[in-house]
Amino acid sequence: MEKRVYIPLPDALGRRALFDINLKGCQVIDGIDWDNLVELTDGYSGADMANVCREAAMMPLRKKIANAGINWDPTALAKMKEEAE
Repeated sequence: MEKRVYIPLPDALGRRALFDINLKGCQVIDGIDWDNLVELTDGYSGADMANVCREAAMMPLRKKIANAGINWDPTALAKMKEEAE
């Protein structure tokens, strides 16, 4: 029989800590309204928080690619891997 362990959703303090953990090593601009972000993420799981931070960290790269006029296909890497096999 499969065991399930209940892990409650993080409270406001936990979500704030998750922002710190998931953005460690990333440059973050000054003036971010962390209290507002914590409030907006009410009901998010730890995995949800990690995804939000990952997406936020990728935004500058996506903007640079778009501004450079590169037509980036997110499936290109998978296609290259398939062709190599």
